[in-house]
Amino acid sequence: MARPRRYDDDVRSRLLEAASVALAQHGSEGVSLRAVATAASTTTAAVYTLFGGRESLLEEVVAEGFRRFASQLDAVPETDDPGEDLFRLGLAYRDSALAEPHFYRAMFERPAAPGHDTIAHGTFDRLRRAAARVRGPQG
Repeated sequence: MARPRRYDDDVRSRLLEAASVALAQHGSEGVSLRAVATAASTTTAAVYTLFGGRESLLEEVVAEGFRRFASQLDAVPETDDPGEDLFRLGLAYRDSALAEPHFYRAMFERPAAPGHDTIAHGTFDRLRRAAARVRGPQG
């Protein structure tokens, strides 16, 4: 009996990248697993093994977009100057969108799936807190 094929983090990353591009270009309905697998230099079996199927892959693309976005925002230190902090967060937001436009579009193409929605909310909470600091307590 043949051993099951194993897929590593590199294959997973390539699939997320390819799926994010397809989602940004074609929308949810236009994403083909065969095309995504081909673009990622793997097979559809890898999608099913790593993600369970098309919907789970697309959900993970959105979650990955928010994780990457959050990482950009988390790299901005909080200081004693709320206005400067909000400005720097805005720059990080822009930089994230420009660096990975396909993940940025994917984040807003579909709602975050249950279980992944806390990633999205947490990311935007950082921005809301920064804006509230500028506004002050009377807000």
